[in-house]
Amino acid sequence: MRAAIAANALALCVFLYAWFLEAWDFDLYRAAVQEDEYLEWATFWAFLVAAAVFAVAAVRERRRNGGIPWFAAGLSLFCFVFAMEEISWAQRLFA
Repeated sequence: MRAAIAANALALCVFLYAWFLEAWDFDLYRAAVQEDEYLEWATFWAFLVAAAVFAVAAVRERRRNGGIPWFAAGLSLFCFVFAMEEISWAQRLFA
């Protein structure tokens, strides 16, 4: 459970950083949010880590309680899709 909280906190920190950057230095913010810049990659990694954490939580919950842990599995899938969409499904990496 602590890992899930940490993963969500990491994603929240990326969003808060972007919000503060936009409020204090708009030109730097505008440069940071361009394609393939560090803020986009930070968002990708934050959501990829969150997807992995929730996938592990889903597996552990299934082993402990049986059945399908729909919430954890769905949240993991959502975070993965969001992360991949953030980097355009790696299209720019492979040209």
